[in-house]
Amino acid sequence: MNWIYKNTTLAALGLYACLSTAQTDNDWRALTQSWIASELQSSKSKLPKNLRMDIQVGQLDTRLSLSPCEKVEPFLPAGTVLWGRSRIGLRCASHDARWQVFMPITIKAYGPALTVVRYLPAGTLLTSEHVQEAEVDWAANASPIVLASQDWLGKSLSRNVSMGEALRASLLQSPPAFAAGTKVKLLLQAPGFELASEGQSLSPGKLGEPIRVRLDNGRIVTGKVVDERTVWIPF
Repeated sequence: MNWIYKNTTLAALGLYACLSTAQTDNDWRALTQSWIASELQSSKSKLPKNLRMDIQVGQLDTRLSLSPCEKVEPFLPAGTVLWGRSRIGLRCASHDARWQVFMPITIKAYGPALTVVRYLPAGTLLTSEHVQEAEVDWAANASPIVLASQDWLGKSLSRNVSMGEALRASLLQSPPAFAAGTKVKLLLQAPGFELASEGQSLSPGKLGEPIRVRLDNGRIVTGKVVDERTVWIPF
């Protein structure tokens, strides 16, 4: 796997979590960057092989006044990930001082993705003519990048999408199996028997999702869409 770390010394990848005698902001930034690079290197099997990583380390609050420390440890705060805008904790682990601070970081991961070629409104059914391959920052959004055609082709957009936006899981949804007001078959199954009826859908039906249907007698029931014309009613 080819990794590129801006302003990172590859020799520092041999460092471990406990690093000593970091007394200036520049020292702490270098410590943080080396630790992140090492962590990403150890977890590279979980990431696509063709991603080009860029680690950007911010600065501590200049108003901080920290006691000198002989052993500073980087750590990943609970609930945070090494992806996009995040933070890394630094704590003094020696007996001469006890403090804990947080360093802002930004991790970018550049790699190939599918981007839309023009503005597309919500509800657009995607075809191969709507996308092209381009390099994007995978870490710019928490939603996963979608590449496999079976995961996006023929699906609809959940919101308006601007030209150049990458296809991500959060943008995609299955198109409705039928429109609101459609005459559908109602199916009730139980061990040993099956009952069928008809009704009118009160909203668009999406496969696998619940929907309300009005029977001919006016009664409204709730079932689950199983295909383009059938709603299953739980027994």
